Amino acid sequence: MDTDSQLTLQEPDAAGARTGQKDRFETCTSALIWQSGLVWRSGEFVDLGLSDDARSLVHTGKLLSRPKRGFGQTHKWTELFVLLFDNYLVITEPREEYGLIKYHVTRHPIPLELLTTTNIAHPPIQRGAGEPSPKVLATLGSRLRSGDDTLVYPWEITHVGRGGPCALFAQSEEARAQWNERLSEAQSLRIATQERKKVFDIKPLSGDLGAGAPITGRVTCSLAFSPKADERVHIIFGGDEGVWTGIQDDPSSIHRVLNVKMVTQCAVLEDFDVFIVLADGALSAYPLNVLVPSRLPQNDVTFAPLRLGEDKVVCFSVGQILDRTLLVYAWKKRHGSTFRVLEAIPLKETASLMSAIDGGAQYGLDERCFRVHRDLSFLSIADCYDLMFAHARVAVLHQKGFQIVDPLVGDRSVTIPLGPRDKMDKELAKRCDTCRPLQMLRTSRNEFLLCYEEFGLFVDRDGDPVRDKPMMHWQGKAEQIAWHPPYVVTFNNRFIETHNVETAQLAQILRVENTRVTWDGRGTARPSPKAPAEGRAWGFDSQIRIHGVRRHAPPESSPGPCAVPSVPDAQYVFALVPRVRERREGEGASFRVML
Repeated sequence: MDTDSQLTLQEPDAAGARTGQKDRFETCTSALIWQSGLVWRSGEFVDLGLSDDARSLVHTGKLLSRPKRGFGQTHKWTELFVLLFDNYLVITEPREEYGLIKYHVTRHPIPLELLTTTNIAHPPIQRGAGEPSPKVLATLGSRLRSGDDTLVYPWEITHVGRGGPCALFAQSEEARAQWNERLSEAQSLRIATQERKKVFDIKPLSGDLGAGAPITGRVTCSLAFSPKADERVHIIFGGDEGVWTGIQDDPSSIHRVLNVKMVTQCAVLEDFDVFIVLADGALSAYPLNVLVPSRLPQNDVTFAPLRLGEDKVVCFSVGQILDRTLLVYAWKKRHGSTFRVLEAIPLKETASLMSAIDGGAQYGLDERCFRVHRDLSFLSIADCYDLMFAHARVAVLHQKGFQIVDPLVGDRSVTIPLGPRDKMDKELAKRCDTCRPLQMLRTSRNEFLLCYEEFGLFVDRDGDPVRDKPMMHWQGKAEQIAWHPPYVVTFNNRFIETHNVETAQLAQILRVENTRVTWDGRGTARPSPKAPAEGRAWGFDSQIRIHGVRRHAPPESSPGPCAVPSVPDAQYVFALVPRVRERREGEGASFRVML
């Protein structure tokens, strides 16, 4: 969309053109006309879905904002024109430019799910004055009866996400009451509409993790997998007090399998019968039998860890490149992070008897299960946030962005997005430099989505921003991000939001607090869902790819075997279950990353 698009009418008189143009927009009840009627700040465009035939404009009107105080600030009240659609509230400021009226969006549009109001019955104030004291309310009462036009009526709205509070003022009590009524109606309708259009449902996996529950301590990670010898889905839970496993939909099956401390990551290599865990900075591997003990004797069996890395391992990632299964990890040294690539080696038997004492047996992995492929000594990174496979490359997330490296060969890397080339890119580069990188997602054959804590940026295979696609702005400051194609899901401490990468539109908001991601779809070496071929859409499958944990009250869910009574101050591990309504046809295709 052209951010400087002008609104024009064929009028012979300039003043008449301005009046006719303004009347045309401010009295129009169609949402579509505003598709070209809004002017956005550079890089702030939000697709409001105004071209949707079902979109409606619920209410519009003039509101005022209080003048800013301080040295050099104007004391003039600002007249705003506010639009209430059935999905967003949009605040604009009409400005005359070159004989035409333009409607500049002054604040980030507020989804109705995240909009709250206060001061809906607060007494009026006089322009230029502060809040009325009780001593002057009697005087104000007489002015109210006389219709004093210097009085304005507070109507404060709050964006529960990053927008915060916004003080607005209506010019009459009737106008304020009408805004309240229309907003309430729109929000009720929005709730009903979104219930039918849900992308994900929340389903508890663990039951209550409170006093007396099998899992103790804080849950930090989880993972779902299906072992070769068992078609059932198994769930792994890792946390401060160890590793537990159980059968999906059967909380009574959950039991501890490893008594290790401070678990932060886990992964499963099903094809190699290997389980990997990062606990208190130590990276270790175990036979998968520790989780699914079906092929070894069950009496007095213990498992010895196979240490894979140095001390102070920060993070690791597993993936496949050219039919090789790789494990890349970073560990902290005095002057920065160091990186190593391991390759998993297929063996006929991965587990071997380590020792047998007093009738007990200790099993461990054969040391030949992994070999060192190479050290990435050419990488110079102070603090590594995360590692992730991006098809044929590995992305290293750190303070300066996303550093792309070939883990197999070569001794060079490139940081994306690439450097600024004009004024707009300089502004974008500044935003990228000041935001923490969280995820890199492959969204199509030729594009990736770089996910930062405040926004998502599409780039091509060369790392250049895609200019014909808008940025994706999160409603809250994302703390973690998960991926279930074609939806990117961001978590913060107030809510979970879901965006469609094909449309760049907000698809769903779940108002659940105190949540964290425990599984973002990674953790196995099996290939990620293939990106669709050119001109095709993503298929949305029913496989669960995202887990989270929430403290306090359990999330809303459908009745099921995990719907158990709540325990105060408990934890609840849950899954985001896709609500698949229709599977779109299309077969994915892979491509070679060019970076």
